[in-house]
Amino acid sequence: MKEKLAKIKSMAEEALESAKSAEALEELRIRFLGKKGELTSVMKGMGGLSAEERPVIGQLANEVRSKIESALEEKKAALEQAAADIKIKKEKLIQTIKTVISPKNIRTIDNAEH
Repeated sequence: MKEKLAKIKSMAEEALESAKSAEALEELRIRFLGKKGELTSVMKGMGGLSAEERPVIGQLANEVRSKIESALEEKKAALEQAAADIKIKKEKLIQTIKTVISPKNIRTIDNAEH
């Protein structure tokens, strides 16, 4: 059971590294933490553990869940920040283009050629 939890944690970390959109993050959240998710299926199997193993595995499962949730939130914040940065750069570029192509600047260029 511990090996399964470690594998789920590492798979989630790898998948989060390659996620490039909010939709991909939601798919990963469902895949690992959803009702039929990988972590949930391991937790459902805890009923077959001995009374001594159950609290240990339960605590480990909760730690894995917490780490996956934290990693999802961090990645979401990073994606949102990247989108905001792109929007700012786009707006600056548009403003620069408007300034360069303004009618005032075009007349100045025409007069300089003559």
